[in-house]
Amino acid sequence: FDACRKQNFIMKAALLWTISDFPAYGMLSGWITHGRLACPYCMEHSKSFYLKHGRKCCWFDSHRQLLPIDHQFHHDRHSFKKSTVVKYLPPQEFNGMDVLNMVNQLHSITFGLKAPKQQQPGFGTRHNWVKKSIFWELPYWSTNLIRHNLDVMHVEKNVFDNIFNTVMDIKGKTKDNANARADLKDICKRPSLELIFENEMYKKPKATYVLNDNQRKKVCEWIKQLKFPDGYASNISRCINIDEGKIYGMKSHDCHVFMQRLIPLAFRDMLPKPIWGVLTELSLFFKEICAHEIRTSVMDNVKVSIIETICKLEKIFPPAFFDSMEHLIVHLPYEAKVGGPVQYRWMYPFERCMLYLKKKVRNKARVEGSICEAYIVEEISNFASMYFDPTIQTRHTQVPRNDDGGEDANGDDKLSIFKYPCRPIGKGQKIILTDKELEIAETYVLVNCKEVEPYLHYGPSKFATSFNGLIVNGYRFHTKDYGHNKATMNSGVCVRGNIYGENDLDYYGIVEDILELSYLGHQRVIILRCHWFDPNGVTIDERYGLVDIKHKSKLQSDEPFVLAEQAQQVYYTRYPQSGGRSSDEWWAACKVRPKLFMAETLNDEFGGSNELTYTDYYQDDGSIRAHQSVIHDETIPLFDGIAPMEEVGNNDIHHPMDNLHHDHFIDDIEDDEIEDINEFIDDEELYDSESSYD
Repeated sequence: FDACRKQNFIMKAALLWTISDFPAYGMLSGWITHGRLACPYCMEHSKSFYLKHGRKCCWFDSHRQLLPIDHQFHHDRHSFKKSTVVKYLPPQEFNGMDVLNMVNQLHSITFGLKAPKQQQPGFGTRHNWVKKSIFWELPYWSTNLIRHNLDVMHVEKNVFDNIFNTVMDIKGKTKDNANARADLKDICKRPSLELIFENEMYKKPKATYVLNDNQRKKVCEWIKQLKFPDGYASNISRCINIDEGKIYGMKSHDCHVFMQRLIPLAFRDMLPKPIWGVLTELSLFFKEICAHEIRTSVMDNVKVSIIETICKLEKIFPPAFFDSMEHLIVHLPYEAKVGGPVQYRWMYPFERCMLYLKKKVRNKARVEGSICEAYIVEEISNFASMYFDPTIQTRHTQVPRNDDGGEDANGDDKLSIFKYPCRPIGKGQKIILTDKELEIAETYVLVNCKEVEPYLHYGPSKFATSFNGLIVNGYRFHTKDYGHNKATMNSGVCVRGNIYGENDLDYYGIVEDILELSYLGHQRVIILRCHWFDPNGVTIDERYGLVDIKHKSKLQSDEPFVLAEQAQQVYYTRYPQSGGRSSDEWWAACKVRPKLFMAETLNDEFGGSNELTYTDYYQDDGSIRAHQSVIHDETIPLFDGIAPMEEVGNNDIHHPMDNLHHDHFIDDIEDDEIEDINEFIDDEELYDSESSYD
């Protein structure tokens, strides 16, 4: 109904695209996403093949064709398939009209439970079509640049699982098992990693990309002591079994944070530098793809660099490592360039919704009815709550967890130094500042005030109020002592220095106290007293963006204070103990973006605009430039001659299958993609156990 014209009208809607996991992708599109032709972009031009011992599909050495024609990897006969030089061009890219012509040639099928088994001619060999999707009845469907989105959430999770389980050598989950080594002998030229048959027993040489028992234990101990800021991630330490050296029960968002933030830290001194560098490049790729804001120029560079990164992974890991998830990575930059930031195209919000609906089921014999009844009651309650008094807290009026109180409505006549919104946490404690502390605090406030009025020179009162916590800029800060025994770390702080340009100068520290200074006229200013680390003890890896802090250093300065409005939050974590950089002397520093933040759009054509944005999931800011993959000419050592070989039983190796059939193979991806309630993010696990209003 048009309230302006006082008449009814027909509202029309257009379907932009679908968002689903990979198995559902096949159901919606009609192109089945398992088997040798699983990739919906490469289609029949896929270079995948079946592994005789592993008995599954493999996309090993399928990516050199995507590199520029003059790339050195094309002529590498030793690092990829045996004696193979790639001379063919990249596969054809199909547009909407090409795909429409394909599906128009399919035979019609009968749907329903009683329908006979039907299969399109050439299925599994020339194509993977099983039906013509009903979406093709939309007249504009063939003109859509993206019709079905690859789910970045599940792709990232499966890639992380493959990397972590292989490097940690998790039994039953590693991609470097006995069958993988048997296939390695047939496909690659890596004799040092081939299985050795001695005394009626196979022995598997240890690879350098696999950690030993002592290293696995140190990584698990490191994960056990990890602490993140409030709302950043769930408590990953609960997933660790140090005795067995295993990690279990990690949810999709845990894998998301680990892949982008912790992979470079966990394996920095555990793996050879070339192998660690490739894994770090993959971590940076997902950070670029999942950024809150992206640039098309950056995605063009990322598309080239990720292909090189995948090729370098192929030079390290066995062919069994490369399932369809590792291949789909190369198509993500195109979808990001066309479809925009990933927060509009991944499964996180929908899985959160499904978890929300599952909790409403009370009668498992009538699942749909239970959800409908509970949902209707909730809708009625929400509608009625819109007419409640504003003082009554409802879903529409509830205060966000890290709400800073907002600006003072009567603060127009106040100085800017007194108007910045922030909310102390807990009950304050009156303290008396020393003369030196009072002088330093007064000077700092004066220097950082835009309008220095005469009455401000009277300075603050010597009596200040100390707090254990503060909410400002969307962050929740705790003092070091108050947060010592908590499961989260909210005491890390970072501010920009006076010199900021090409050589970024950030000051990192720990919050020791939160003080509220009182001025004449009942005005107040909140400052943080911090222990600042010496900037000379800060090292920055320009290539990978890693920041290391000498946490035992101290800045020799009489300025321990910083205004609350200037504070940014960081968290610190030590490295796994293995010597070198990973000693107790160094901490890794990771900046945190608040969930409630002011986002400035990057639209240069129409001008930038600011908007208040809230996100439930970890995302970095927009990229300044894409990371560049670096090609090294030296050979990566893959054989660990020091570690003992692992004995493998004859029953652990599958006999090779020559006459291969599609039904003989195991598709790991379908099992990995099965959704379970434990895969969802639980809001309560992202935050500390304390109340929002303490």
